[in-house]
Amino acid sequence: MLSSTPISPEVTTLQVQGRELHVIVAHLGLLLGGRLRQTQQLHDFIARVVPADAQLLVEFAWDAP
Repeated sequence: MLSSTPISPEVTTLQVQGRELHVIVAHLGLLLGGRLRQTQQLHDFIARVVPADAQLLVEFAWDAP
């Protein structure tokens, strides 16, 4: 079922002007309910992996009906 597909973000850390920039790319599912759950999973992932004071860029892609 597409709506229950877990999110698998790709994370890269770059050095920009002497500071770390965390870049996350995530592909979200087709159905709205699944995207909402995946967005929550991404939020939880960021809270675990990215320091609170870090610069962060998140890019999303999703399928649209």
